[in-house]
Amino acid sequence: MPLNQATGAFTYTNPTGATGASPGTVIASAVWNQTFNDLSAATTQIYEQYLAGQSVGNNILWGNGGFEVWQRGAGNSSTIVVNSSPTTGTYTADRWYLSTQVSVTCSVSAVAGIDTPNNSALACRITRNSGTTSGAAIFAYPLDTDGCYALRGQKVSLSFWASTGANWSGGTLTAVLYTGTGTPVKQVVGYSNIAVMFEASVAIAPGSSPTLYNVSNMTSIVNSVGAVNISQAELQFFIFFTGAPGAADSLTIDDVQLEVQGSAAAPYNSPYVGGAYDHVPFSLMLMDCRQHYQETFPYNTAPGQSVPGGYGAITAIGQVANTRVGQMYMFDPPMRNTPLITTYAPSAASSNWLDFTAGTTMAATVTVSSSIGVLVYTSASVPTAGDIIGIHLTADAGI
Repeated sequence: MPLNQATGAFTYTNPTGATGASPGTVIASAVWNQTFNDLSAATTQIYEQYLAGQSVGNNILWGNGGFEVWQRGAGNSSTIVVNSSPTTGTYTADRWYLSTQVSVTCSVSAVAGIDTPNNSALACRITRNSGTTSGAAIFAYPLDTDGCYALRGQKVSLSFWASTGANWSGGTLTAVLYTGTGTPVKQVVGYSNIAVMFEASVAIAPGSSPTLYNVSNMTSIVNSVGAVNISQAELQFFIFFTGAPGAADSLTIDDVQLEVQGSAAAPYNSPYVGGAYDHVPFSLMLMDCRQHYQETFPYNTAPGQSVPGGYGAITAIGQVANTRVGQMYMFDPPMRNTPLITTYAPSAASSNWLDFTAGTTMAATVTVSSSIGVLVYTSASVPTAGDIIGIHLTADAGI
């Protein structure tokens, strides 16, 4: 019903085609068809915009599934060496740990993202170091309570990007989602009532270019409905290195996405698997990771003794000579449980306070009050009034 601009009135125009029909007769009208085509297109566009707006949080690994956060290393240039650690493993990128057999030592590094279609900033490269022999490695992301609840009574789908170095010896890469019913811990420590909820494998050749993997190009797929009382869960990538390592015996992984798919018979894929990775703002990922690990060092500075400068350190001033001094450090945000505290002297090979004024160190005493904060104070008196002292710390509440 278009507007007649000359008269200011709406004028009805009969559509081309049938304008009337008996019951049961099919109406053929180009206008009618176009109306519904337009309606379908508009509905599709609105739905796609809705999905895009709702995508944050679909990935159960949203805290660091894309390997963007590296607090324990030097931020975007991190390389963390993992010596043989068959029991507990070593955390590398936030939320991810590597456990290796006694014969295997690896370097885990932040590298440029390989999921270029989704503008990934960083990926994670696991390289077997020279001088090691054949052996297994497990690269894993243990879930906390909230992630475990999301799995109850559900099936999941998995997607990730991977590429290999020219000397990759790992052959078949296997991804497994284990669940249990105890307190959240690393699966290598042990689960109660352990079960395999998801498993899939893929053979990757040496020198393989970045490829998106999911159930469409993986094999040996297991996809079970999660138990209704899941309280432990961990996604693992299992690698078995063979022979002597070459210069590039490496696997690079990026944008790992684990999604709930419902409890239907075979809902392997979703609108996101094979499509856009579920990106989350860095500030939100960092906040989530800081519930597991925090540090006073600048983000791009690897924690350690003898790190130059005191930027970010906890500081205090001796108001009166020969008195003890302390400072309360509040965790932001509160941590998932009471953390393990490790202290470091700024610019000195020590775990003590550094007296910036006098250039000396003094022993530190730590009292962790809860997951909310920690009190750090001097074990001995500050000798001179007005001396400024400082200390760095890391707080680890990892699973």
